[in-house]
Amino acid sequence: MKKLKSGKPFVEADVRTVRMIVPFLDDEVPDTFPFIEREGEFWGRWTIDIDVKTGVIKNWTPGCKGRVFIKPRDEGSYYLLDENDAELLSIVHRYVPNKLIPPTDSVGDYVDLFIDGDGRITNWYENPCFSEFLDEKW
Repeated sequence: MKKLKSGKPFVEADVRTVRMIVPFLDDEVPDTFPFIEREGEFWGRWTIDIDVKTGVIKNWTPGCKGRVFIKPRDEGSYYLLDENDAELLSIVHRYVPNKLIPPTDSVGDYVDLFIDGDGRITNWYENPCFSEFLDEKW
């Protein structure tokens, strides 16, 4: 659980989950990974829910591991959810919020996740940042 403080009037909420919906090309997500939705012969959409505190992908298929390197550009959508999976804030069809989704040195074009057999993103940030969800440019 991570506190989100935002807005006028001031709002404080517990962010529990990040939902990430990103398009991908055929070789960017292993075929063995769960939550893949094919939308064409060479591309699709990948939707995952990540526990903010632990970096674990919810309902992951045990034993499935690997790396995902996706270039969703400005076509991904990212949602901050509370303990009831209610949407708090979102970034829809925009660049990757790289203060929340690795890699940190990106300019918002890439998602680069290393996932172990338990669905834990091993390069998940210890203190993920939601500031890009509060930035008016989004």
